[in-house]
Amino acid sequence: MHYIAKTLLADAEAAINKSFIQNKINHKNLRGTLREDILLAFMETRLPYFLEPGKGTIIDTRDQEQYEGEDDVILYDKEITPAIKIYSRGTNGVYHYNGVLGRIEVKSSLEAEDYLQFVKRSQAVAQFRVDVRSEPKGIEGAYNYLFGYDSRAKDKHEIMRFYEACQKSGMDPVSGKVSIICVLGKGIYRLHHDGRRGFWQCARADETKAQQLVRFVAMVSEMSLQLHIKRIGRIVKDSLEISIGNFLWEPNWEEVILT
Repeated sequence: MHYIAKTLLADAEAAINKSFIQNKINHKNLRGTLREDILLAFMETRLPYFLEPGKGTIIDTRDQEQYEGEDDVILYDKEITPAIKIYSRGTNGVYHYNGVLGRIEVKSSLEAEDYLQFVKRSQAVAQFRVDVRSEPKGIEGAYNYLFGYDSRAKDKHEIMRFYEACQKSGMDPVSGKVSIICVLGKGIYRLHHDGRRGFWQCARADETKAQQLVRFVAMVSEMSLQLHIKRIGRIVKDSLEISIGNFLWEPNWEEVILT
């Protein structure tokens, strides 16, 4: 295993242990905020240099929000356009969609209602429009990610709960509006396209929680890097830039077959 991967795993185990300590916090909202911050702290130095994780709300060129509520983690490309913050050293702000490469909803323990809210917000994000200087040519929208420290489901796969929420909301689960779902101890799933169709895959079941956390952050890092390169008008295959995803072990992805 590569030195970088070993270091990431050690740091991930510390982050997960720290998240367990928050169970002693009785205030539900504060407990959730602290766990969001633990994920932010772990991601911060492992994301590409241009990416600034923050919290707040997203607006587009039409100067409107698509939904109420604060986004837990907004992955913002500060090289494209600056965020609007009241306190420059804080993480809370208003983020213009041109610079938003992704958003992560973070949950302490996922419930069915959380999936439904996540799907509805992901649909809303797809309605945002970038502000371009000329006619847009294949500009990809921001990616939507779901991360859970735990889950209330006992006899259902997490991807099944996601599909049920999609059915209730009228969203095609392979439409591309959602890219990754990670629930520690339950599994990590990604939407994959093989050139002919889109389908969901699951990483091997024997990965530890620390391995799942590292893989999630590595995938977010790599996808953000590729989207950054595209949005500034360059070609991914011609770039020498790499992310931490280049140093991980192969997970042996398997297609999810729902029965």
